[in-house]
Amino acid sequence: MFGSQPLQLGRILKFSATLAFSNREQLAVVTAIPIIGLTALSTIPSDVPGDMSLLLLPLKCILWTLLAVTTHRLSLLGPAAVENTYLQPWGTREWHFALQLFLITVLGAVILVPLSIWQVGPAGKAVGIFAACYLIGRLLLLFPAIAADHETSFTTSWFLSSENSLCLTAVTLMLILPLQFIPTLLGTVLPPILSVPLIIASHAFAIVGIVTLSVCYHTLLNSVRSAALSGVRTTHRGGGVL
Repeated sequence: MFGSQPLQLGRILKFSATLAFSNREQLAVVTAIPIIGLTALSTIPSDVPGDMSLLLLPLKCILWTLLAVTTHRLSLLGPAAVENTYLQPWGTREWHFALQLFLITVLGAVILVPLSIWQVGPAGKAVGIFAACYLIGRLLLLFPAIAADHETSFTTSWFLSSENSLCLTAVTLMLILPLQFIPTLLGTVLPPILSVPLIIASHAFAIVGIVTLSVCYHTLLNSVRSAALSGVRTTHRGGGVL
């Protein structure tokens, strides 16, 4: 198979920020309801009963799916691929995305929850978080592919990310850390209602992260296609059947 080329993270981040800013008005519309919902859920105290926490998890998954699918489609396919309305449609694509998101969340929990149970030190937690982000990063390219209606699998994502594991680990940290630590940190310092603006800002930062993931996927997919076409031409000149 044909490998992908190394990503230049600095250029990708710059382009992703520019792309998100250029689509800011439509992004504000199509992500408004998910962001409002996720912000409201973030203000719920962390000491709620376990049964309620389990009920909130599917709702969070649905809201993140709506947020991510619309952001990926807008980034990869352009404004025409997303309805310019507050309430986005839900179909087979979104169910597929939500299921894979749930599986990735379970994978992350399998790695991170034992860190809390075993009460490891800061170094152990850092290693665990890096390991989780590395594995998740290798699989994250599945999501822009699903959003763009491309045929894909975890194996495809693993292959595409083979030369860029550290870069995609950084993108994963960019997606996860603000969402995990900003609400937790603020919850210990500020009343929930006063932390709302910063929670919204963390979700806006996550949107830039999702755009960055779309750009990574687009770049890697194009590099593989270009390498494949180059290989086909070389084979043809060498007397192959193509």
